[in-house]
Amino acid sequence: MLGHWMRVISQDISEQRTLLNSNQFGSQIETYFDEFPALTDTKIAIIGSGPFADLVRSELYQMSWSFRHLKVADVGNFANSEPEAVRPVLDDLHGADIIPIIIGGTAKSIVQQVISHKSLDRSHPLFVDERIAYGKVLQRSYLNSIIEAELSNLRSITVMGYQRHNSDPSMMLKQCDVNINTLRLGQIRSNAAAMEPYIRDCTSLSFSLNSMKKAEAPIKSGNNPSGLKSEEACQICRYAGINEQMRSFMIYDVDHDVNNCEQSATLMAQMIWYFIDGVNSRMKEFPATSQHMIEYIVTTTLVEAPLKFFKSQISGRWWMADPSNPESMENLLPCTYDEYLSACRDEIPSRLIKLLG
Repeated sequence: MLGHWMRVISQDISEQRTLLNSNQFGSQIETYFDEFPALTDTKIAIIGSGPFADLVRSELYQMSWSFRHLKVADVGNFANSEPEAVRPVLDDLHGADIIPIIIGGTAKSIVQQVISHKSLDRSHPLFVDERIAYGKVLQRSYLNSIIEAELSNLRSITVMGYQRHNSDPSMMLKQCDVNINTLRLGQIRSNAAAMEPYIRDCTSLSFSLNSMKKAEAPIKSGNNPSGLKSEEACQICRYAGINEQMRSFMIYDVDHDVNNCEQSATLMAQMIWYFIDGVNSRMKEFPATSQHMIEYIVTTTLVEAPLKFFKSQISGRWWMADPSNPESMENLLPCTYDEYLSACRDEIPSRLIKLLG
C-alpha cells in the first residue's frame, strides 16, 4: 500500500551506490530502486520531497555506517508533491512503528506531520525555527493551523532557535491554551546542553533550515544571515534521536530553485546521520519506572508541597515529578542536575516555575 504513494530513487543514486564499500551508509540500507522495500523490522524510513533530496542522499550514502543493530530503509520520494500526500505515508509508517525522516518538506507539510501523531496518547511537537510561526507570518503560520485543528492529544508545543527580532513569544502565550515552551537562539548559544530537557519530552521534530546561519545553509529559503551553527544543529538532531518518544523528523524550508549546493546537502546529511546515531543510542529508559530511578525530595519555601526529583541510573539524566500528581511516574518533567541543585538552594529556575504554574 505504501509503495503506491512513492516513486523510485533516481538512477544516478543507484549507480553511485554500486561504488560504495561495505562500511558506508548507502551500502547497508534497503533502497527503493526497483522493488519497494519489505520494511520488515525496519526502524527508520528516509523519504525525499523535492529535487534536492537526491543531492542529500548522495552525501548521506557516503558517510560511515556504525549502526550495527539498526535497520534503515530509503523508501524513495513522494509521488505527489502536495502536502496532503504526506499524511497517508506517515500514517502507514507510524502504524508499523517506523520513524520517518523527510528531506525537504514545506511549512504546510508540518501540519500533516503533527496530525499524523493523533494516535499517540500525548503529542508534543518540537519546531526549530528562526521565528515563532504564529499569527500573521505570511505563509509560514503553521502553528495557527495546528492549534486550530484542536487535536485532543496536543499537550505542549516547543519552539527552539527563534530570534528575538523575529518573534515575540508573549503574543502566543496570551492567545493559546496549549502549553508553549520556547528557547531563544542566544540561550542555545550560551549553553547548548540546556537544549536537551526541552527536546527529551517531544514526539516530533520539524527543523527549518531558516533557523541556520545563511553562510552554513546557503540553500535555506530565507535571507536572514544569523542563526544556528552546524554543530548546534547536529546536536539538536542527536538529542532528538536519543529521545525514545520521538516518532518523526522533517527538514524543511529548502529553496528548490537552487540547483546545486553541496555544502547545504552535506549539512542536511550530517543532521540526518546524527539523528539516526541518536536513535541507535537509545537507552530504553522510557517509560520511567522506580526500578531504575533514584528519588530525591526537596523542600522549598516557594511551593507548599515538597518537590520530587528523579535521577536515572541508566543515563544519569534528571526529571521532576508533576506537582499535581507527584506519586505518578507517567508524566515526569525533564530537567537538569543544575536545576535540581537550584531547587535545593530554594532558587527554582524560571523554566521549572513555569512548569509548576
